[in-house]
Amino acid sequence: MNRKLTILVMVSFAGIAILATLLASTQPASSATGACGRAATREQTRTRAAASAGDALLTASRGRVIAPELSGSSCVFAARGMLRHVATEPSAGTAFVEDGEGSDTVVIVDQDGVERVAVPGEVTHPSWSRAGALVWAEDMSRLELLAPGSSVSRSIGRPRGASAVFSPVFTGTRSLVSVVQEPVGGLTTGEDDGLNNLWRFDLAESRWRQLTNFDVRGTRWSLIRTPVVAPDGSLLFVRVTGDALETRPPAFELWRFAHGRAAKVGPLPGEMFLAGFEGRSPLWNAFTADCGGDWGLFRGTGSSLQAVGCGAVMADPVVEPDPDVAAEEAHAAHEAGDAGSEVAAHDEPESAKRVGILVGDFKTEAEARAVAARSTLGGSMIVDHQTQPLALAPGVWAAVWPVDASRSAKETLTAVRDTLPAFRERSWIVPLK
Repeated sequence: MNRKLTILVMVSFAGIAILATLLASTQPASSATGACGRAATREQTRTRAAASAGDALLTASRGRVIAPELSGSSCVFAARGMLRHVATEPSAGTAFVEDGEGSDTVVIVDQDGVERVAVPGEVTHPSWSRAGALVWAEDMSRLELLAPGSSVSRSIGRPRGASAVFSPVFTGTRSLVSVVQEPVGGLTTGEDDGLNNLWRFDLAESRWRQLTNFDVRGTRWSLIRTPVVAPDGSLLFVRVTGDALETRPPAFELWRFAHGRAAKVGPLPGEMFLAGFEGRSPLWNAFTADCGGDWGLFRGTGSSLQAVGCGAVMADPVVEPDPDVAAEEAHAAHEAGDAGSEVAAHDEPESAKRVGILVGDFKTEAEARAVAARSTLGGSMIVDHQTQPLALAPGVWAAVWPVDASRSAKETLTAVRDTLPAFRERSWIVPLK
């Protein structure tokens, strides 16, 4: 589901729904997951078995679940749509998200085969408990908790007054911790970018409690990304801070929550996110030219980082357009009189459909212009809902680079993100009128 549309759903959601019935089906792994294009090698077969036991190092890359350390073909499972957010847990299994047009699917691979849980909204960040329970965020408005062996999930609403909840992780048999987005007066934000704090939910008492107390003033913002439980039981997370009026890159820092308080571990050299642990060694996602502009996977700390391979664990894909954007592009082309042409490919030039790359959203026109000025790409325009109603909600501004005939939408998206790396998570392919 398109992230820019789900904010309307989140604002209207309140309280805790007790149960939500899900449509699920269980099949053998060989038939329920897509083929990788050729007969499986011995290494791939062994890795698939390890994935069923939750004992494989896996990432998401270009529509496939891959084992980044495998030699030759690293494909383990192929997806039926854009694929993201891979979670593994020894003795439980592997889970990942297939992001489809309008609805998503949680794919669960375990010793019983593959279960596909159809979800009507946008699914993010599945996470396992050691006992085999699975939790994920839906539309960033609530969490869904699936007990082992169950096809009915328990819905957990976000804390009262919050605008979003996402990135849940289990911290014990009866509690989980999530990132919660709080509304900030005077600062226009998306569903997950303004002021984030960590909150703990007690499963037995059905009660939220705030853990961290980060705050912002004026146009400052503070985000929390990729919380993971360390081997010592503490909670590590990446904090990203910046100012909406500044054009310099935001600051990335590693933080630890333990013994009731959050403490800064140290600065990070750039945009990088936690991807779990391998033994006692942390894993990281960071961009690297060796992966064609996609996420790379690294292990270690500080200057001792070692490259493992390519693909993302909890970070969002950056080289694959959101399937919902493709639907919006098709609808926009149809409204413009292009209904007789095929509008399925993401790399059609503007002669076939008019799309652009949007970077936003911003509270003021000045903020959007400041970001556009930072990019070395020419041809940008500053837009609001009145000038581009298909691309932007009322009350906010954005910078847009129209896609021209010289390059595809995907190539333009990559170019914009390369010049504005701090805004990778705030850039999309959008239809233009």
